[in-house]
Amino acid sequence: MKRTVKNIEYILIFLIACLSAWTVYAQSLTFTPLIDYSYQTEIAYRMYVGEMPYRDFWLILSPGVYWILAIMMKLAGGYAHWIPLAFMCGISFSIVLLTYAALRRLTTHPVLIIVLLTLLVSAGNAIVLVPNYDVAASGAIVISVLWFITLWQQPKTPAWQWFLSGMLAFVPCLFKQNIGVAYTATMIGTLGGMS
Repeated sequence: MKRTVKNIEYILIFLIACLSAWTVYAQSLTFTPLIDYSYQTEIAYRMYVGEMPYRDFWLILSPGVYWILAIMMKLAGGYAHWIPLAFMCGISFSIVLLTYAALRRLTTHPVLIIVLLTLLVSAGNAIVLVPNYDVAASGAIVISVLWFITLWQQPKTPAWQWFLSGMLAFVPCLFKQNIGVAYTATMIGTLGGMS
């Protein structure tokens, strides 16, 4: 019986992850994200051909997403529309799995975990999301939270691992400043309160 419940839990998690990736894919084909892709693609392409943001061209946003897209262009041999779609769908799928890993460290109640994971059908964002930025920032946040929970549950943690936790708290700022700053401030407050 216990094994059957565990199998059902895994199947539901997989389905939620697939639905999250599909939601991001469907949202990516709406008007506003398609407009965003034009300048995201241009910036990533300029980086792909060797230009550097802030040196060769002006950039008001953090370059995290553009670097990832440029690397993906390098791997694919140039631009293709599937590149940002694959990136965002893969990240949104991973967000569900990483969140599951974090929740399993906090509770053993499968129903609670499944209910909480259903919030991630929209990759943890509003239904009207800016897929590249929001999904990348959310992925970085989930990795940071999972690392923090892992450290918190260890009986003795070396200082360098806490330092890394502080560094990971800043990573979302590389993708989207407003999400990143809010998360970084919250995480630094939490880390400070626990010390």
